[in-house]
Amino acid sequence: MINKSTDLVKNKTLCFVPYKRHIDPLITGLSARLMVIVALPQYIGKIQKTPNSFFVTRYTSFGLQSVSRFLGKEVFAPHYMQGLISSLRKYKPTHIITFDLYHWYTMQCIRYIRKYPESKLYIYAETIDWPVNKLSKLYLRFMIYFIQHQAVMISGILVYSDRSKVFLQPLFPTVPVHILSAPIETTQFYLDASKEYMPEGVLRIIMNARYIPLKEHRTFFMALQLLDQKGVKFHASLIGRGGYLQDELQKYAKKLDISQSIAWLEPVEHEELRVIYSSHDVLVLPSNREAIGMVVPEAMACGLATVTSQAVGANTYVEEGKTGLIFETGNVVALADALLTLSRKEVVHAYGQTAAKVIREQYSVEVLGQKLLKALE
Repeated sequence: MINKSTDLVKNKTLCFVPYKRHIDPLITGLSARLMVIVALPQYIGKIQKTPNSFFVTRYTSFGLQSVSRFLGKEVFAPHYMQGLISSLRKYKPTHIITFDLYHWYTMQCIRYIRKYPESKLYIYAETIDWPVNKLSKLYLRFMIYFIQHQAVMISGILVYSDRSKVFLQPLFPTVPVHILSAPIETTQFYLDASKEYMPEGVLRIIMNARYIPLKEHRTFFMALQLLDQKGVKFHASLIGRGGYLQDELQKYAKKLDISQSIAWLEPVEHEELRVIYSSHDVLVLPSNREAIGMVVPEAMACGLATVTSQAVGANTYVEEGKTGLIFETGNVVALADALLTLSRKEVVHAYGQTAAKVIREQYSVEVLGQKLLKALE
């Protein structure tokens, strides 16, 4: 529970547009202190935690999502939320937090604020840089241009990392930019007091990511091959909820002659991940693009060291050389060297224990919930 007493709590209503899974801990903590409502996309079906209230919305991308499915590619499609403004009029939230700069529903929220300026609007942005794709970059420039000209309507921008603040603050010089990492539910993800590292001298590695190209499973596999050649004893586990590359990746693992050291785990409910994390020593996330990557702090909370690429947004949780190692994106040798460093029991033990302490003391619901309330004041 978030116990901080603040003027915001009194007779205030906070609306998240839309619901995001990683804000569940905030919803839980804040709902006990003030009225919290969420815009629940129709396709989600259920929420893990219960806000004070919610309204169901239907997403539309005006055909762009269908085009991407037809092409068989994961093409970004901004979303519009049908009935959003009428729902906001019904609930009359005093504070609205909308997620990111590039969705059309952010425009809808700005339109609402223009008519009801007594409400305050905050944008929670994952954006850390300009997209590589030219079309995506052009679209983001358009959205930022639009929002810049509506800056007077925006009370603040919330970001997950220093990198995001460095990128966005010059673009919005008149708008306060607050760093607010997503909190970790430390009653769900925590260090098992009896955790043993590297039993029988085997480094237990886990990668929790969809089987899609940007997650860089091949880079991971090539690094594992180098570890094997160096005589390091390891076992790797993979969880991949969604994606289309699993069969191809299994063949690639056989080609590299490392398939005997890899376990392909079935997806589990989010609440069951702690048990799986606790039976490993290191989490690897080598993505070439990752706005956040909540698997990183969740694994840290369970006492795992982490090895992440420079493109992972969740590096904001990582203390380089203390809780994890960060390598050059796509660099197989650098990834293998990082894993080699952590293949000594005393090293991975120290990293994992420190990681759990950092998450518990700096990124709990209580700590970051209070930071959010302060930012909204």
